Amino acid sequence: MIPIRFDEVTIAVQLPPEHAGSGQAKIRQYGELEREEWQADGSWVGVLTFPAGLQNEFYDLVNEQTSGEGETQIIKDEDDIKTR
Repeated sequence: MIPIRFDEVTIAVQLPPEHAGSGQAKIRQYGELEREEWQADGSWVGVLTFPAGLQNEFYDLVNEQTSGEGETQIIKDEDDIKTR
């Protein structure tokens, strides 16, 4: 047997305050939540890791939950997470 490896992607997402409450609940279920933080203005920032093949579906989910106002950023390595 040949082992199959799936590439994963780590993405940071920020939801504006008006969408953070309901949106973060659905987004956090999408992958493994590495880190999250509520901002002083009520917005939510989360870092998730999930299979790379689901990236477009994830962007669709963020857009659906935030009416296109959510922001995403692909995280290349651990240093990117620490500087967010």
